[in-house]
Amino acid sequence: MALTKTITLDSGLTVSDVYVRIDNQAGRDSVRLTVNYYVSRTQFYAGSSALAPSKNYTFTPDITSTGANFIKQGYVYLKTTDDFSDATDVLES
Repeated sequence: MALTKTITLDSGLTVSDVYVRIDNQAGRDSVRLTVNYYVSRTQFYAGSSALAPSKNYTFTPDITSTGANFIKQGYVYLKTTDDFSDATDVLES
């Protein structure tokens, strides 16, 4: 899973349909997510560098659910934040 959204870079340039990924997660009771932005899914898989600096977010996961998947929970959490409330899900094939 990933997200897409429009972002504005520090330079003021607006980029549409940016591919947003959780590239790292750490923790159990409190999970820290490292989120990166790429020009597109294709460019990510081709090995391109991130488009913008990484951002970190922290959330409290549901560790009681069977097969708790912190990455999936992380995407659900991100969509509750102001930064990603307008993001669209990308289902990985």
